[in-house]
Amino acid sequence: MTILSHGTTELLEMSKYLMLGAFLTALIQTFVAQDSLSSIGQGAFISHVFMMGFAYMLSLCSTTDAFVAVSFAKTFSPGSLLAFLVFGPMIDVKSTLMLLSIFKARFVLTLSILVAVTVLTGSLLFMHFSLT
Repeated sequence: MTILSHGTTELLEMSKYLMLGAFLTALIQTFVAQDSLSSIGQGAFISHVFMMGFAYMLSLCSTTDAFVAVSFAKTFSPGSLLAFLVFGPMIDVKSTLMLLSIFKARFVLTLSILVAVTVLTGSLLFMHFSLT
């Protein structure tokens, strides 16, 4: 009985993030012109940076990140989607605020830059080696 109760609670908690992700993705897909989204999405460098920034601003859980990433699969390159999926759970608005409450701003900035550069480099390398 406890397992069923815990499972139900977990499902309800995750559902709100899934709904938020679906809502935000629908807004972007609806109000951002498809041509401009496609031009950003196919850029060799800018698509990775855009998706990392998008992941930072959304501050979703990793389960919802996957749902959002799938909705951009036809518009963005696999490497930029990888950057979105890796960067979001590591550094986002929520985690930045939490880190700032514990650590000095200089450390948080250094950590954020280090994570961003590492994820960006990794996703660009992924694209380079997956295309060859």
